[in-house]
Amino acid sequence: MTFKGKEITKELLEKAEKCQTADELIALAKEIDIELTVDEAQAFLDENADIQLDAEQINAAAGGKTKGGGESDCPTRSRDLRRY
Repeated sequence: MTFKGKEITKELLEKAEKCQTADELIALAKEIDIELTVDEAQAFLDENADIQLDAEQINAAAGGKTKGGGESDCPTRSRDLRRY
């Protein structure tokens, strides 16, 4: 992938996704001679904010237990459906 004529490697993209602020992302871009505007950096952060999940959210989405160790009352297995 290229951006403004520069090759963006998987490693660089992973670093960019870890940036918490537009200023951090702008500083990272400067390391490889890419000039980012605040608006461009913020747009990248906003887009990635929607898809970044922490480990607990990933586990919950993958069918893990809810926070606090409780399990859902929703019948999701065929044996659970027999109760209804």
